[in-house]
Amino acid sequence: MEIKAVHVIKNFTKVERNRLTKFIDSPYFNSNENLSNYYHSFINSINSVNESTLLVNASVAYDKKLNKDGFNKINHALLELVMQFLQQENLKTKKLLLENLLVNEVNKRKIESLRKQVFKQAERSKKRTLERSFDHHLESYRLEHYRFMNTSEFERKVKSKRNYSGDEINSINQSLNDLFATEKLRVYCIYLSWNRVVDLNIEFPLIKYVERWIKNNETKPLTKIYYLVSKTFTDFENDTHYYELKKLLQKNKDTFGVNEGRIIYDAILNYCIQKTNIGEASFQEELLDAYMSSLNSGFLLNQGYLNPTSFRNICFIAMRLRKYEWVSSFMDEYAPMIKPENRDNALTFNKARLSFYQKDYPKVLELLNQVEYQDAFYNLNSKTLMLASYYELDEYLSLNSLIESFRAYIRRLKGTTKERKSFYMDLLKYTQKLMRIDHRDHNALEKLKKEVIAKKGVVNKQWLLEKIDELL
Repeated sequence: MEIKAVHVIKNFTKVERNRLTKFIDSPYFNSNENLSNYYHSFINSINSVNESTLLVNASVAYDKKLNKDGFNKINHALLELVMQFLQQENLKTKKLLLENLLVNEVNKRKIESLRKQVFKQAERSKKRTLERSFDHHLESYRLEHYRFMNTSEFERKVKSKRNYSGDEINSINQSLNDLFATEKLRVYCIYLSWNRVVDLNIEFPLIKYVERWIKNNETKPLTKIYYLVSKTFTDFENDTHYYELKKLLQKNKDTFGVNEGRIIYDAILNYCIQKTNIGEASFQEELLDAYMSSLNSGFLLNQGYLNPTSFRNICFIAMRLRKYEWVSSFMDEYAPMIKPENRDNALTFNKARLSFYQKDYPKVLELLNQVEYQDAFYNLNSKTLMLASYYELDEYLSLNSLIESFRAYIRRLKGTTKERKSFYMDLLKYTQKLMRIDHRDHNALEKLKKEVIAKKGVVNKQWLLEKIDELL
């Protein structure tokens, strides 16, 4: 089993490892020179070290023979340092939080000569921060809280005698309202998303009051965005919520963080998918636009990489919109963003699918022969494309052989529901019927068409119907 500290460090970039080295060598953070020596003994060969080598290195660094317990304690101490480093790395990115921590420390120590200065610095950071995420609302409230608590009870009483307007109370109250409403709506949106999959049955009695407050008050953009996201769930039929949300996002796209962005765009994508699923064709364009906005904002990326599924979905939507040149350009531009181990397969499969839409069936078969069946998706979808291509090419011997092998694969397939398997079995059944039916028998063709239309969930249903219509 790999040592946890070593495993974590392996996942660091070269730049991060260099910063970690400086951190571990800093006497302020690490006064244990032996631990530093142990770290240096393996950092340059970290990808090839094993536990036995590390035990020897630790014994040399500490100049004594170590037993298992002693070795574990050293690695635990190293892990503690690594976690402290991660804390510091995260803290560096939170300017307003750092300013607030300084404000709090100055308040606690009652350093009167610095109070005015640190509050000004914090206020300046608050105004300069472009991002208006939940963290920003939290730190804004924290700043108002420190400001309010910094005013003594005596000072408040003195101010009240001078017709005090209550600015501090109003300011902290407004910050608290923004913080509460934003976070309550954010959690509510996550609940609504999950509740479509699992019946959670959780009550949110305060939501109606939050919604009423939003309708009657000017709110922060992020608060209004979460409100509109919730409405895409609870008032699905009303498209005005979606279009208002889209407009607000466009105006404030650079003002919220990655976590917020993923929650918001996930809801938008699902809304557009649901709309297209019920036949609202205009939302196919909206779906493609939402995917690209999310991608270009970085919300679809994980550690800088594009998921093959998202890549595939974008290609598929654009193909359905017949944007073939656009798809080709997209694949050239964005395929390098997929992890190297997944890139070739994703690119080859999507090129095969594009060739199918362009009716270049020999090319489809050529490309699919290069696809590695890494998982059930590639296997099922590649076979589906091959099946349709053989039919289009009138290669019925190959088609019959594929149908039999495809049927056997579906029966053996694990980790897939019976219902989903039946959708693929129906594709095979109707493709065989289409092959064997008398093409001159219009009554039989009409009957087959009605049967396919009535059957729910058939894979490649639209293609089947198109082939029947061609014979009528």
